[in-house]
Order: sequence, then structure tokens, then C-alpha cells
Amino acid sequence: MSMLNLATKSSKDDCSRS
Repeated sequence: MSMLNLATKSSKDDCSRS
């Protein structure tokens, strides 16, 4: 489930950056 984790982390990072 590394792909799912990556997608979630990416989404979180995007929100944080925004």
C-alpha cells in the first residue's frame, strides 16, 4: 500500500503548501 500512502502524503503536502 505504498502507492496509497504516497498519494495521501502528496495531497497533504499540497494542502500544507497552499
